[in-house]
Amino acid sequence: MAEALVSHSLEQLALVCKTQTEEQVQLVVYHVDKDIKKITNNLQTIKPVLHDAEKKQVTNEAIESWLERLKGASYDMEDVLDEWNTALMKLQIEGKVENAPHMVRSFIKFPCSCCYPFNVRWDIVKKLKVLRGILDGIVNERESYNLETIGQVSNSFRDKVVLEGQKSRICLMDDSLVFGREKEMYDLVRILLSKDRRDKAPHVTSLVGVGGIGKTTLAQCAFKDERVKAHFGNNRIWISVSDTFDEVKVAKAIIEGLNEDDVSPKGQDRLKPFMLALKNSVSGSRVLVTTRDKSVADVFGSVPTIHVSPLSEEHCWLMFREIAFAERNEHQRKELLQIGKEIVVRCKGLPLAAKILGGLIRFKTRKEEWQQILDNKIWELADAAGTELFPHLFLSYYNFPSEIRACFAYCSIFPKNYVMEKDTLIKLWMAQGYLGLGPYGEMVSRGEECFLTLAVSSFFQDFEMHHDGSIRSCKMHDEVHDFAQFLTKNECVTMEVIHGSELKTEATLSSSRNMNARHLTITIFSSGDGFLPEADTVFNFKATKSRTLLALLMSEKGRSTIDCGPPKLANLFLKFPCLRTLDLRGVLVLGIPSQVEKLIHLRYLDLSAQGNLTELPEALCSLCNLQTLKLNNCYNLKQLPKAIGKLINLMHLHMGTQHSILMPISIGRLICLRTLDQYTVSSIVLGENEGCSLKELENLNELQGQLTIRRLGDVRDLREAKIVQLKKKRLNGLHLSFDGNGGNEKQMFNDALLLNGLEPHPYIEALTITDYHGTRLAPNWMTPRLVLTKLKKLYLASCKNLESLPTLGTWPSLQELSIYSITKVKKVGVEFLGLNVEGNMRKLESPSLVLFPYLEKLHFQNMDDWEEWDDAGLIRWEDVNVILPRLSELEISNCPKLKGLPWYLWGSPIKQLNIVNCPILKEACQKEGEDWPKICFIPSVKIN
Repeated sequence: MAEALVSHSLEQLALVCKTQTEEQVQLVVYHVDKDIKKITNNLQTIKPVLHDAEKKQVTNEAIESWLERLKGASYDMEDVLDEWNTALMKLQIEGKVENAPHMVRSFIKFPCSCCYPFNVRWDIVKKLKVLRGILDGIVNERESYNLETIGQVSNSFRDKVVLEGQKSRICLMDDSLVFGREKEMYDLVRILLSKDRRDKAPHVTSLVGVGGIGKTTLAQCAFKDERVKAHFGNNRIWISVSDTFDEVKVAKAIIEGLNEDDVSPKGQDRLKPFMLALKNSVSGSRVLVTTRDKSVADVFGSVPTIHVSPLSEEHCWLMFREIAFAERNEHQRKELLQIGKEIVVRCKGLPLAAKILGGLIRFKTRKEEWQQILDNKIWELADAAGTELFPHLFLSYYNFPSEIRACFAYCSIFPKNYVMEKDTLIKLWMAQGYLGLGPYGEMVSRGEECFLTLAVSSFFQDFEMHHDGSIRSCKMHDEVHDFAQFLTKNECVTMEVIHGSELKTEATLSSSRNMNARHLTITIFSSGDGFLPEADTVFNFKATKSRTLLALLMSEKGRSTIDCGPPKLANLFLKFPCLRTLDLRGVLVLGIPSQVEKLIHLRYLDLSAQGNLTELPEALCSLCNLQTLKLNNCYNLKQLPKAIGKLINLMHLHMGTQHSILMPISIGRLICLRTLDQYTVSSIVLGENEGCSLKELENLNELQGQLTIRRLGDVRDLREAKIVQLKKKRLNGLHLSFDGNGGNEKQMFNDALLLNGLEPHPYIEALTITDYHGTRLAPNWMTPRLVLTKLKKLYLASCKNLESLPTLGTWPSLQELSIYSITKVKKVGVEFLGLNVEGNMRKLESPSLVLFPYLEKLHFQNMDDWEEWDDAGLIRWEDVNVILPRLSELEISNCPKLKGLPWYLWGSPIKQLNIVNCPILKEACQKEGEDWPKICFIPSVKIN
């Protein structure tokens, strides 16, 4: 961590000096030129020994203390440099930079007329001089520790991971991959499926073993076993809880991970209500508990208890080999075989250790590198660290470059079993400066590389994937989480707030740690009732230099009742002026006070799920470093502050799409913006500020992901559609909502013209059109010959005047098509497929053309007047085989007049057909009905 902090401080020093030189704004450099040079020299001198110091601190308290002081000074240095850079940015925002040389002279002559820059300048000068003195002492002290000059760890490991990922998607270790557990698996499944009529209470079986032994993996395998699934059906519940658990969740079914304190007499009292609930559950129920502590199993009366033992050396080798020897040639396998087996002995039968070492050594190609792992002195740390797994983790951790080490250590701010969203994690790393400085794209790429490296190294697990195969989220193994907390024991403080209970802070927390901590996390467990302490009590930390404050609501149900009204938030903002990350989802925010402007370092602000929040203060717009602002599910927030254009570094503005938020005209100045969930066109005046028009989107060329544009019906100048240039190449999803006023003839005409001008780029993947008032949906860019070639999902909804569906069958990539509430369409003809009409004959435009070639899901809903789905006139039965060749799911609901289905469905590989509230179609699809031959081949037909 220290190495990363020093590197970032050097980057900041270089940047701020460069900025002042280019802009000719000598706010500080003139007065502290010698101090800046000395600080830079000190940091450059100390950086090469930091890697060795971080290794030795585990067993040397003096070095640990020295590093803590260095990190403290580095944090303070970052704050001062950031304050300096922020002052420069504010001058730029206010448009004063052009007159900067004259302005600086004015400060000296007339300080009262330019008080703010004058004060900031001398504050920074004083702070830098103090920090220079502190760093001088730290650098001089390093000589007494005999630290080796190693230099920065090579990025070769990360580079190999990234290169491998570019060749083909990295194959992450399968969490369900199990070696040598056949007997335990057989016994466990047999117990779960056993029948004992004499005992009405459910059997409780416990898996007991040390951390990293594979208890959870074994339990997951049993949970997913086909025999268990067939026996219990959908009545299977999987729950993960941390050492501090929410009683409401635990009472449902499963308890995992209770530590020794939880089974003290007081802990046993807490478990009794759960046992009573279990005894009253349905006969035949089974409960499977995983725990490190046998006393937990004793409390539950587990019969039997399965003790999960270490793997044999042979099975541990098989797991290690699966990872470490992947994609190696025969020569490499023979050369590395013996060293590999010696390394496996170090795993001591722990599957997690085998995964971690395998992930570490996977990209090391030379025999010497493997030998260095085997001979590393870090194996001597097992006793010092207090756990057998920590040496394996240390080896892998110190193999990472400094920025990856910092990114991993920061993950200790989350509680155990927390689902970490990859995109959010990268934004948090960026907010702390761990991804360096530079263009946004480069920082995101570094974040992706860090995440991927930690993933393939088994520091992350339990991955959830997006539909395209990329990682959406992950968790950390409990042992890995413990390791992260071990690394940050002097920097991270966690407090647990449980309804009806006193505050619980980490047992080892001392007042000095509390005062010097840099990252604070409050986890709130609330079921919606019961006493919760006051906000002033909850935020009663002494760590006034904290850079992170997370208030996380952990309960699945209920909401926080910790009242954070404006006065209390004002105190919080004044108390923690160094915050870079602030997440207030776990408390009740009633309003944001103007004191928020004091958080000049803030990069990440999450105010999501604040239903009482009705407005944001203009003072928020002074946070010129803000990168991410989250306002999801703030249902009563009506508009954004008019000066939001001052947030020149804002890259992500999350507002959700559930309700409209009006925007000021200054939104168009946020040219760094990447994420904008919704954009609402306004035809009204927002107080003193004119509402934004469509053209404000013109310069937001960095937008990516999904964008919803609301109230297109309120566009007053139709020429804006051409000006706005929706062909933004980074957008992959677009929702065009015409929910303006009226549906008269003029509106119908305007909507058609507007849609024609709102042409997206041809590679967009998802398109939604709602509340369109035109009678035809036929913009130039939706014609068969100018098709959106990469479009995978199309949703058409609430287009009340639409009389026919557009031709969609020739779209080459379409996979999902949903048509909702198109109430005036009476007939879906073969033109929908893309067939030509010649008299009474219909034919394919080309004999080789396949219609809807990739469509898998087709949904029709609320089609009030739809009567006919026409296939008449197909001239050859061969045509049937080239229509919807991949359709697997067809759903038709609330189409009361639909009479039948087309014959061409007979040739589609449909697996699921759902017909809901379609009385005429229902009769036709009965076994004796006219359409039964068209659907009799479908495996699952549900008609309601």
